[in-house]
Amino acid sequence: MFTTTVPGNSHSNTELWLVYMLHLFVVTAPVGLLINALRLRAYKRQWCEMDAPRHATLIHAASHHQWLMTTFIATFFFGMVAIGTFNNIGAVVAIVTAIWWFSRLVRGMGALATGHALPLAIDWPCEIAKAAEQPPQRLA
Repeated sequence: MFTTTVPGNSHSNTELWLVYMLHLFVVTAPVGLLINALRLRAYKRQWCEMDAPRHATLIHAASHHQWLMTTFIATFFFGMVAIGTFNNIGAVVAIVTAIWWFSRLVRGMGALATGHALPLAIDWPCEIAKAAEQPPQRLA
């Protein structure tokens, strides 16, 4: 039902559809955020281990996980702003945020259904990622 034509394993696509559904139901969105963060970290590690050219399936899945994380964080932030303002401005911010959140989910699901990757917002320099993985040096 939720399969796409992206090359690679269908497990990744099924997982992405599941995470989109978790984000769609607001109560389960934090669980989706946790899955996004864990998978994105794993993809960054794989990215640095792979030789050029980069694997299209990895970029595809990572772009969707990053898209969902950015959407959740921005929605959470603007939701807190809306709650913090107890007047009509807060209601307008809440309505605009809800429309923006829903449109981002629809755009992401549309891209997933057609097999397209979403724009990646960050570059993944492997030197920094490898340095972050190393244990800190003890000062003697």
